[in-house]
Amino acid sequence: MDIPQVPMPEADPTKKRRRPAFSCIECRTRKVKCDRASPCSQCVKVKITFCTYAPHPRSQPADSANTGFTAVGDVPDFATASTATSTQASASSAFTSPSAAHTPGSSAFESVSQRFGASETQRDARSDRPELDSLRNESMSASDLRRPKRPFPVRGTHHKTRFFGQSHWMNGSELFPILLRILQKEEDLKGSGLNSAIDNCKTLARAIKAQRIPPFVFPQIGQHLPQRQIADRLVNCYLRTFETVYRVVHIPTFRSEYERYWDDPSAAKPAFIALMQLCMAIGACFFDDRFTMRSSAIQWIYEAQSWLNTPPEKTKMTSLGLQVMCLVRFARQVAGLGADLTWISAGSLIRTAMYMGLHRDPKHLRIPNRTLYSSELRRRLWATILEIILQSSVDAGGPPLISLADFDTEPPGNFDDADLLDGDTRSVRVKRPDEFSQTSVQIALLNSFRTRLAIAKSVNDLQSTAAYEATLALDAELGTSCRDLRKQLLAWPKDEHGVSGVSDFQRRFTEWALYRYYFALHVPQLRQSLTDPVYYFSRKMCVDTALKLCQIASLLPTQPPSKNGDFDSLLISASGPYRAIVFQGITIVGLELLTRKQEEHGGSGLSTTLGASEMRSVLEAAADWTLRQIHSGETNCKGHMCIHMILAHIDGIEAGLGDKELDESIEAQALMALQHCHNLMLESAGLTPGDTQVQSLDPLAGFEPFEDDPMDFLTGWEEVVSR
Repeated sequence: MDIPQVPMPEADPTKKRRRPAFSCIECRTRKVKCDRASPCSQCVKVKITFCTYAPHPRSQPADSANTGFTAVGDVPDFATASTATSTQASASSAFTSPSAAHTPGSSAFESVSQRFGASETQRDARSDRPELDSLRNESMSASDLRRPKRPFPVRGTHHKTRFFGQSHWMNGSELFPILLRILQKEEDLKGSGLNSAIDNCKTLARAIKAQRIPPFVFPQIGQHLPQRQIADRLVNCYLRTFETVYRVVHIPTFRSEYERYWDDPSAAKPAFIALMQLCMAIGACFFDDRFTMRSSAIQWIYEAQSWLNTPPEKTKMTSLGLQVMCLVRFARQVAGLGADLTWISAGSLIRTAMYMGLHRDPKHLRIPNRTLYSSELRRRLWATILEIILQSSVDAGGPPLISLADFDTEPPGNFDDADLLDGDTRSVRVKRPDEFSQTSVQIALLNSFRTRLAIAKSVNDLQSTAAYEATLALDAELGTSCRDLRKQLLAWPKDEHGVSGVSDFQRRFTEWALYRYYFALHVPQLRQSLTDPVYYFSRKMCVDTALKLCQIASLLPTQPPSKNGDFDSLLISASGPYRAIVFQGITIVGLELLTRKQEEHGGSGLSTTLGASEMRSVLEAAADWTLRQIHSGETNCKGHMCIHMILAHIDGIEAGLGDKELDESIEAQALMALQHCHNLMLESAGLTPGDTQVQSLDPLAGFEPFEDDPMDFLTGWEEVVSR
C-alpha cells in the first residue's frame, strides 16, 4: 500500500534575529563583562584609550508596513522635490550642481591638495551606490506616528539646558580624555591654581561684557550713529564682504536711501535706520584689526532687535523687515551676541518668509505690478534665508526642519544690481554662468544646497541609522560639489591685470562654508577610526579637512604672512561658526599629532612621522591666532588654554614622562596660558585688576540670554568624561 506523501513545510529561510550586543567590541573579543561606559572599566584596566561599540540596527515593528517607519526616513532628500508641475521640478533641479572634473588649485601646503585629490579619486570610483539609492527612495509616513519599540540612541551631548547634535563642533571634546580628566580633577579641587585662574578669567570676561552691553531700555533708534565719514567706511566694509556672498539688499536702492537719510535724518523710516545700522555693525568687524567699534555694533544690534520686537508685528512683515531679520543674525554672530543661539531665531525667520510667500516662486503668485526687480529680490532673499537656516542648524547640531519639497522658488538670476531697477519693465539679458555678476557667488554656493541639506539631515536626524556606506555616498556628493565650486571660482574671467572678479573674501568664505561639511559627516566616526581600520577614511578626511581649513585661515607654516585681509579679520574678530569651525580643525590636527606620538611611543617605532613638524607648526600658529582674538576683544580664554594643553601633552609623550609628571606638565602649561590671557584682556580692555569686580550694568545680569561662551561646557567636565 502506497503511503501518501505529506508535503513537509519548507524551512523558514529567515534567520532568527540575534539579540543586539551592547558590550564594546573589545570586551566581546576578550569575553569579559562590560559596564558599557566610554571607555569601559575593562578597557581602562588594559590601557585601551577608546572603546568601540557596534551600531545597533533599529528593530522594526512587526507591522512595519503599517507604521511607515523606515531605516532612515526622509533623511537624504537627494531625490527631486515632490512637485506637481514640471516647472516646480525644474526649479528644484536648479539646486543640483553638475558633475565636473577636478581642477587642482594652488595650495601653500601641497600635501593638502594631494590628499583631497586622492580622496576624490576614491569617491569617483564608487559609481554604484545602492545605499544612496535606497536612501533617496525611503520616506516616512505622516499618517502613523506610533513610537518604535526601541528608543533611538542618543547621538549628541546634553549639557545644562541645551542639546548639541552630532554636527555641533563640541562633540569632539571626548577625544581628549586625559585633558578632560585633568580639568575635572582641578574643578573638584576648589581653590586650586588652575581652577582659580579659570574663575578669574571668567570674572574679568563678565566685567568686559558688562561695559559693552547698553542699559536694558527700549532705545530710540538712530540716536547713536557715528559721523558721516566713519559711517561711510562701515557701510562699505559690509558691502564688500557679506553682501557679496549673501545677497540681502539691492545696492543702488540702498545707497539712494542712505543718501536721503543723511540729507534729512528725521524723514527716514525706522526700518531703514535699523537696516543701515546693522550694515554698520557687521562692517565694524572689518573697520580695523582690533574691532574697536564692538560696543557700538552691539548697541545697533540691540536697537534693531528692539524695533523687531515692538508692536505691531504686522508692520515688520515686509521685504525691509525680512532684510533686518537676516542682518540681525549675521550681526549677532559677528559681534558675539548669542551667536550659538541663532538657530532658534532662524526658525522665526523662515516661517515669516514662508508666511509672506517667499517659498513660492514669484511667477506662481499673483503679485500686483510684478517686475523683474521685485521677483529677483524675493529670490535672492529666499536663497539667503535658506543659507541661514542650514548654517544655523549645523552650528547647533539640530535638524534643518525644511526639505526641498517645501519650496519651489527658483535660484536668483545672474544679474548685476544695475540691471534691476525698481519700476523698470524692460527685458534684461541674464548673464551666462561663466560671466561674473554681483550674484554669481551666491548662485555658486546655492548649487551645493541640496547636498549640504542632505548631510545636515542625515547627521542630525533622530531616527537615522544609516550605515557607513551612506556616509561615504554623501561624501562623494560633497566632493563633487567642492570640485564644482572650485572650478567655477577659477572659471570667471580676470581683468587686464590678471585680477579675478572673485575677491579673496568671496573665495575663502565659500570654501570655508562648503568644506566644513566634511566635519559634519566624518567627525561622528572619528573616535572609531582611531582603533578600527574600517573607518580610516573618516580619519583621513577629518585631517585633510582640518589642514584645508587651517590653510584658509592662513595658519599653515609654508604660507606667507597674513596681510590681515577681510576674511582674516572675520576669523579673528567674529564669533560663532567663524571661530568654532577653524578651532575644531585645530583640535583635529592636535589629535592626529597626539595619536601619532602615542603610536610611536607604544608601538614598534615604525609609524610614519610625515608631516609631524608641520602639524606642530600649525598648533603653534593657532596659539598665536587665539591671542590675536583676545587682542580683538574676545573674552574666552579656554581655546588658547586647550591648545597649550595639547602641546604640553605632545611634549610629555616625546619626553617619556610618567602619568603624574605628564599631568603636572599639562597643568602648568594651562595655568601659564590662562595667566597670559588674563593680563592680555586687562590690557586690551583698559582695565585694572580691581575693575574685575565691577557688577554688570545690565539689569538682566545673571539671566544673560545672549551669553556667548561656546566652550562653557568645559565647566562641567565630568559629564563629558563619563560619556
